[in-house]
Amino acid sequence: MFKVEDKMPTSNRENDFEIIFENISEWDQGTEERYTVAKAFKGNTEHLLFKPKFDDRQMKYSNKIGLITIYSDKYRTKGGIGINSTIQDFFTKYKKVEITWSYLSGDFILQ
Repeated sequence: MFKVEDKMPTSNRENDFEIIFENISEWDQGTEERYTVAKAFKGNTEHLLFKPKFDDRQMKYSNKIGLITIYSDKYRTKGGIGINSTIQDFFTKYKKVEITWSYLSGDFILQ
């Protein structure tokens, strides 16, 4: 299966998924950022989305997975946390958690 820090998918078929690539353009503090996401489908259903990791040293996106967005309840962490889990479930299972807020996406991120 896929993990953060693995290489980004590069072919149209990986691990029983059809992979579709989409070029993204976003503005961050007056600077345009461009990168390619990989969307993993089974049939017509999108299960996963992979965003590349931003390399702060080189100031560009790398070829490694930086973020995985999960759209299916079929996937869970080793601790059993998945789409329908609550924040309390997450805190109960994972004691050392860092919460950040992304002003770009408007999402809270639990790590």
